[in-house]
Amino acid sequence: MIVFRPFKGEIITGVIQKCTPEGIRITTRFFDDIFVPPTMLFEGCVYNETEQTWVWETEGDPIYLDEGTIVNVRVEAEKWNDQAPTPPKIRKPGEPEPAPVVEYRVPYSIEVLYPDHKLREHF
Repeated sequence: MIVFRPFKGEIITGVIQKCTPEGIRITTRFFDDIFVPPTMLFEGCVYNETEQTWVWETEGDPIYLDEGTIVNVRVEAEKWNDQAPTPPKIRKPGEPEPAPVVEYRVPYSIEVLYPDHKLREHF
C-alpha cells in the first residue's frame, strides 16, 4: 500500500486543474484534492471572470495561472473528514421517507500556498 501524506512545509509539484473565484484546484495526477484559496495566492492576484483564470498583476506583463500549468506549492494544512457511516433514522409507521441528503466531502484534502515566497524567483 502506498500512502500520500505530505508534511507541512513540503514543496510539491502539481498541475493547475481548475480555476474558480473560490481558488485554484491542483492535481498531482494521482491526488486531486489540493486547493489554493485566494488568501494564499501572490499579492496582486485577481480572478478574471472572462478568462476564468487567476491573473497575477505584476509591474510588467500580467501572468496568467492557466489550467495545465505546472506549479510548485507549499503544503500549509491538511483536512480530514470522517467517512464513518451514519445510522439510519427510525421512522414512525406511516411517516413518509425523507429525501436523501447527499453531502459528499473528500476524506483527505490539502491546502497549499501558491506560490511559495521562496519560489518567486522562478517566475
